[in-house]
Amino acid sequence: LCKYGKRLDGKEAELLMCSDTGDVSSIENLESFVRLNNFPLVSEFEAHNFKVLAHLNKTMAIFVVDFRDGESLQFSKQALSAVAHAHKHHDPTSIIFGFLDGIRWKKFARHHEATVPSILLADHDNERHAVFSLKKIKGDEYESVLLDVLDKLKAGTIEMKST
Repeated sequence: LCKYGKRLDGKEAELLMCSDTGDVSSIENLESFVRLNNFPLVSEFEAHNFKVLAHLNKTMAIFVVDFRDGESLQFSKQALSAVAHAHKHHDPTSIIFGFLDGIRWKKFARHHEATVPSILLADHDNERHAVFSLKKIKGDEYESVLLDVLDKLKAGTIEMKST
């Protein structure tokens, strides 16, 4: 849906706002749209952003990696970026993609039974999660593993555990 109208300076605007995910015809709807979409396509989860992103009623696809392992971190970023770009065209509102340092955030990783490296699917609003180890997976296969996990999530064949 698109919103047309005047710019703040009073001049005519061809297009003010476009959203393929909702109605932007009111201030409330526009604020909601911005709140739900005001984050990068792939986030590095840290203390300053995790809580906000975790409570957007979206599933989080998190690569739990050791930031000291540059190769694993690079493969994780590449896989997340490729999958997130493809995913945003098919279902832009359901998943938040990101990565976190599983060594620095070991207590969090342990709580979710996530090893390093792994993919953690987390639904914090419903207190559910699932973990997929990447220990025996080569870095250049991370993307296909993530795609497979997301296909299973969409099909409803992943058993999410209580957090």
